[in-house]
Amino acid sequence: MTQAATHDHAHAPVSQGYIVLADISGFDEYLTDVELDHAQGVLKELYELISDYLIPPMTLASLEGGAILAYAHDEDLPRGDALLELTEGTYAAFRDRVLTIRRNTTCNCKACINIPNLDLKFLIHHGEFIARDIEGGSNLMGLDVSLVRDRLLKDQAVGEEGPRRAYALYTETCLTHMGISADTMIPNTASYPHFGEVKTAHVDLKSQYQTLNDTRHQAIEDSKADLTLTHEYDVSPPVLWDWLNDPHKRTRWQNLRDWTPFLRPEGRLGVGAQNHCAHGLGTIEETIVDWRPYESFTSEMNQLNFPFKMLETYQIESLENDRVRLTMRVRLANQRLRFLVGIVLAPFFRADLQRLERLIAEDGAAK
Repeated sequence: MTQAATHDHAHAPVSQGYIVLADISGFDEYLTDVELDHAQGVLKELYELISDYLIPPMTLASLEGGAILAYAHDEDLPRGDALLELTEGTYAAFRDRVLTIRRNTTCNCKACINIPNLDLKFLIHHGEFIARDIEGGSNLMGLDVSLVRDRLLKDQAVGEEGPRRAYALYTETCLTHMGISADTMIPNTASYPHFGEVKTAHVDLKSQYQTLNDTRHQAIEDSKADLTLTHEYDVSPPVLWDWLNDPHKRTRWQNLRDWTPFLRPEGRLGVGAQNHCAHGLGTIEETIVDWRPYESFTSEMNQLNFPFKMLETYQIESLENDRVRLTMRVRLANQRLRFLVGIVLAPFFRADLQRLERLIAEDGAAK
């Protein structure tokens, strides 16, 4: 037995990375005195949705008690913004699905009536862990894992009306590693046995979701696009989203362009953030005007050395067999230049989307 244990540990080194618990709020109450045959169908659908958004880029560690525990090595999430987008995008999809399920059901049993009472929270930490492969998934071990898995941190997510049900809570250690400022988050501190004082900051996801729905959607519609291109990829929405927004990855697939981060109003990507691109024809200033993680984003492209401006919308749609469809829409600010669309822009952008497919495949094969 000792030899077997030693052998297992030799294949399970100590790793550094992110530990995430996606926990369905109201899970226990929901299962109390409801029709389990109806409830299990609802919960299965929500579990699958959360898992589809988190994994990949994260790896499933366990699923139990209304929660999904997942992890990612540092190299799996090199861009700190990606973890914010991961939680926010997953929550928006979860909330949309909960409301859709309730709207589309005519059943008046308790399990169906109480669906809107379910919500979602995230506990996120960065630290050490050992991931050991077991049948059906991975088993995550380590003191840092316990801080998240045992939900010790949830007592810090408190608002004016008491404990929150929908939030993303990050430890200070995690935010530091991500390179993200907590200035726009809600801070808190508490002490725990074996851990001492732990500082955290959290985002109220319910309020953020409401703000997102209230904000004017600036995505380009098909009827107003000067150019619409589509392409399909064998990746999950979070993986494709990262290829579309990581400046270093964009430089790889967008020909003749070299992207660098510029303005980050809240220390991260989002509405108002800017990127600069230097290329053979001069410099482009990109400003994000609409931001819906894993669904779509719209940017205003402004050529600084001569008057050429356009809007670009990238929209992601999940397909069967773990594929996604990317739709790119372009609208020129100066409609007198529309003749450039078919001659210059269409072949240029089409080649970019094909190059992106090749690089994604090469990146996947290298892992």
